[in-house]
Amino acid sequence: LLVVLARRLPTRENFEAVETEYTLEAEVDSEGALVGRTVEEAGLRALETLYLAEILRDGRKIKPVSPTDILLSGDRLVFTGDVSDVARIDHVEGLSTFAKREGLMQSELTEVLVAPGSILNGRSAKSLGFRARFNAAIVAVQRDGKHIEGRLGELPLSAGDLLVLATGDDFAKRKNLSRNFIVLSESLDVRLMDPTAGFLATAALFAIIALAAWGAIPLSLGLLLLLVGFWAADVVSVDDLRRRFPFDIWILVSSALVVADAMVESQFVESVVGSAMPLLSGSAPFLGLVIIFVLTLILTELITNNAAAALMFPVGYALAEASGVDVMPFALAVAFAASGSFLTPYGYATNLIVQNIAGYTRGDYLRFGYPITLAYTVGVLAMLHTVYFAQG
Repeated sequence: LLVVLARRLPTRENFEAVETEYTLEAEVDSEGALVGRTVEEAGLRALETLYLAEILRDGRKIKPVSPTDILLSGDRLVFTGDVSDVARIDHVEGLSTFAKREGLMQSELTEVLVAPGSILNGRSAKSLGFRARFNAAIVAVQRDGKHIEGRLGELPLSAGDLLVLATGDDFAKRKNLSRNFIVLSESLDVRLMDPTAGFLATAALFAIIALAAWGAIPLSLGLLLLLVGFWAADVVSVDDLRRRFPFDIWILVSSALVVADAMVESQFVESVVGSAMPLLSGSAPFLGLVIIFVLTLILTELITNNAAAALMFPVGYALAEASGVDVMPFALAVAFAASGSFLTPYGYATNLIVQNIAGYTRGDYLRFGYPITLAYTVGVLAMLHTVYFAQG
C-alpha cells in the first residue's frame, strides 16, 4: 500500500519557489530618513527578492502599495519574499525590524516550526510576551506558503507555522523550547559525542539490557545507574536532562492512572458497561476495545497524540476493569491509535515537518491518509483480537 501510494504523491513543481516566501515586517523610524518620502524615493520598490505588500497605519491597511504613497513615522511595512534577504531591510536607513531594535539581529537566524500543543497555538507573540519568554524575536512567518496579512506581533499563531527567529545568547538553553518548537535550522548548539565515546555509551547500554535480561539487575535501576554514569563522565549535563526529560508525559500518564482508578472506584464505567452489555452480547470486551481504538484515533487527529492517549487511557483502563478482562489489549489499543495520525498534519510533529518540506496540503493528507488509516486500523485490531481474544 505504501509503495503504491508513494508513486501517486503529488509533486509541487512550484514549491521550491514558494518555500522561501515569508512575511516580514519592519517599522519606519520616527524622525528617520524615510519620513515624508514616497515608497519609490525610499528605494523600497527595488529590493529584488522582497516585495512591499502592504502598509499598516493607525489600524488601516494600505494595499496595494503605490510607488507614490508617502511614508509616515510609525508605519509598519509588510514585505513578502526571501527571508535570507532580510538584511536588505535593516540596511535601509530609517527602517528597522523588531529584532534589530531589540539588538537580537545576527548573521545567522533560527528557523523553527510551531509544535502541536504549543503554548503559542491561537495566541499572538505580543500577548504571550514572546521576547521575554524565549529571548527571541520573530523576523518572519510562513503559513502554508501563503502571504499572511496583518501585524506579525498581533497575528495568532498556529501549529505548523514556520517562524524565522533572531535569538539571544541563551535561546538554546531555554527549557521550554522542545514543548513549543521543532527547531529546523542548525543554529541550535547540540553537543555531539566523538566516535569512541559513542561506542562506549552504546556498549554500556547493551550491557545494561543484557544484565536485565539475565535477571542480574532491574532494568530501571540499570538505566538509572547508566544515566548517573553519563552525567559523571560529562556526556550529559543537568541542563540537558531538564530540557529533554519528558516531564509532561509523566504528568499525563500519572493523571490518567488517577482518573482511571477514580472511574473504577466510583463504578461509573461498570454501570455504563452493564447497561450496554445486552446490546453488545458476548463480544462485549472486543467491541469495547474497537470503540476505544476508534475514539482515540479520532482524537489524535484533532489534538496531540499525548493528549489523546491521556484522555482515552482512563476510559479504556476502567472499561477493562469493569468487564473483568486483561487491561493490556486496551492499553495497547490506546497506544497504537494515539500513534496513528495519518489524516491531518497536526496530530504529530513529523507530519508538520513533512508538510512544510514537501509542500503538501491538508487535502493531500486526507486523500492519501485514509487508506493507510483503514489498513492500519484493520491490522492493529486483527492483531489484538488474535493475541488476546481469539483463545476465548
